[in-house]
Amino acid sequence: MTELNPIYEIQEYLRTLSRYGYEIPLVIPDGIYGSLTGNAVRTFQQLVGLPQTGRVDYETWQALRAAYEEVLRLSARSFPIYPFEEKLLEGKITLGNELPLIYIIQIILRTIGIAYQNLDNQAITGIYDQSTAENVRDFQRINGLPITGDVDKETWNRLAEAYNKYLNKA
Repeated sequence: MTELNPIYEIQEYLRTLSRYGYEIPLVIPDGIYGSLTGNAVRTFQQLVGLPQTGRVDYETWQALRAAYEEVLRLSARSFPIYPFEEKLLEGKITLGNELPLIYIIQIILRTIGIAYQNLDNQAITGIYDQSTAENVRDFQRINGLPITGDVDKETWNRLAEAYNKYLNKA
């Protein structure tokens, strides 16, 4: 078992904070507490209202760790949902179904409809109606899926992928 180098850990925290909006000089973790690390610690101390000693005492350590954990929490990916993992209408949603999940499907169709110009402006009703089924068929056609108009796990995964790509386009 390898012991963690506390200086390296401090440098990792400082580097992460620097990358996520803290105006701290960038430190390259090397495990050596040199002038660059001391300067970054001093800057961090100033930002959080601690005495600017450039040394990591208990109070600085607590503030540094708390800031690091908060940055990790805020920058973490959101949790996914898995609507087809449970037994759900024999694994597909079809014409006439009325479920809360259909609202999500319709919101996805409306959102990606901006990028997929041949999708009609999807109404959000919570009912899997003819209009929803037609938009799903068009989506399936575009994506090379079996054209059923039903939302099964494969169609759901492609819808989720399209939605994520549309929202997170770089």
